[in-house]
Order: sequence, then structure tokens, then C-alpha cells
Amino acid sequence: MDIDTIALKEDLKVVLGWENVSLSQLAGSTSAVLYLAKTAGAEGVVRIFDAQRWDEDTADLSNRETTVLDALRACELATPEPITTLPDNGVVMSFLPGEVNLPA
Repeated sequence: MDIDTIALKEDLKVVLGWENVSLSQLAGSTSAVLYLAKTAGAEGVVRIFDAQRWDEDTADLSNRETTVLDALRACELATPEPITTLPDNGVVMSFLPGEVNLPA
């Protein structure tokens, strides 16, 4: 899946006020593209859904992901916290360090 990273950086600027964002692609998702977005004083993981892998509107997926992340705040497990939902497709969430192990 090709992501327009210039447009993504613009979305982060408009929605969150983040300027001079650096993006590093992360492993660990089979149904979306993940980026670690960093800027002065802020960072987050951006999840962009792969529309070809889902039989659902990406904006709906993004809104549901934010709702689920918000609900997970109540559990005692370390889970990412939602920061914002991007227009059309994408969720920005807090970054949790660790490793991803996907089955082969």
C-alpha cells in the first residue's frame, strides 16, 4: 500500500499542529500501515488502514479503532491511548515500546 507521506504530514500539521514531522515505518500490522511520527515535544503511532483488505469504509474503521482504544483505557494492561482520528483514514495513538512477533 502506497502512502502519500507529504499529505500525511500535512494532516498531522492541520489536526494536531505538529510541524517538521519525521515518519518511520513500523512493522507489526497486516491490515494497515504503521508509522512512528515524531516532532519536537510529541510522538505517536499513525495507523492507516489498507482499504483493499477491508470491506468497510476506512473512515468508519478509524472511528471504531479510536473508540476501542478509548475503551481500553479502563483495563489494567498497557495499551496505546488514542490521540486523534485523521480525516478519511487514520488513527494517531500513543507509542508503546516493545517488539512485534507475527506468526509466519
